[in-house]
Amino acid sequence: MPVEKPSFTDDRIERLIEMEREHFWFAGRRILVDALLRRHAPGRGAELVDVGVGGGYYAELLSERGYRVTAVDFLAGGLRRLGTVAPAVRRLRSTAEQLAMRDGAFDCALALDVLEHTDDEPAAAELYRILRPGGVAVVTVPAFSWLWSYRDEAAGHKRRYTRRGLEELLRGAGFAVRQAGYYGCLLLPLTALSRFAGRVTPATRDMEDVPPWAVNQIFRAINCGEARVGTRLAWPVGSTVFACVEKR
Repeated sequence: MPVEKPSFTDDRIERLIEMEREHFWFAGRRILVDALLRRHAPGRGAELVDVGVGGGYYAELLSERGYRVTAVDFLAGGLRRLGTVAPAVRRLRSTAEQLAMRDGAFDCALALDVLEHTDDEPAAAELYRILRPGGVAVVTVPAFSWLWSYRDEAAGHKRRYTRRGLEELLRGAGFAVRQAGYYGCLLLPLTALSRFAGRVTPATRDMEDVPPWAVNQIFRAINCGEARVGTRLAWPVGSTVFACVEKR
């Protein structure tokens, strides 16, 4: 299967691998997705596919928790890393729009900040196809077109979403929406300021990627606290949209 030209350079992939461990935004997102998986998806022993695995840190954690994980990406960096640190994780290099997997192969699927890089209708349809009936997918995407900045362009994003837009996309693929909402509400004013300042230069993007240690710890506490209540309290806005959906 042909592989698309990467939207990330090798140095950006290396930075992403480091960010997934410690960065405040990834830390909060892990807590949110963990909560959605506990509430809606099968647990230990379930067949789980992580589409767009990035640096692979979360796939590594899920494998350690007993999920049978398949990692998918069209970039090789994270897959290579997983081959070294988590050999139990199966790896597949593929695009999200054409997954080389059989129908109904998985109990749950993750597409964490992936659909914005893709032709999202066929990618959503592929998530639906590879899940068994009753299977669950957790999806996150960047929110609100007015937050568009150099960061989106550098990452190869094609669009940003609203909650309604994401729900309509996933329903159009055949899914039933179990839960949807926003993440990143409490830091949204600072995110907006950063994105407006970063519409023409990479400087603010790089500052967001590697914030000072003390700032990262403060923001991490805020995002993790927000995420812990985010599956029970519906935040009105945020920098990220999430949805947990079921194949019926």
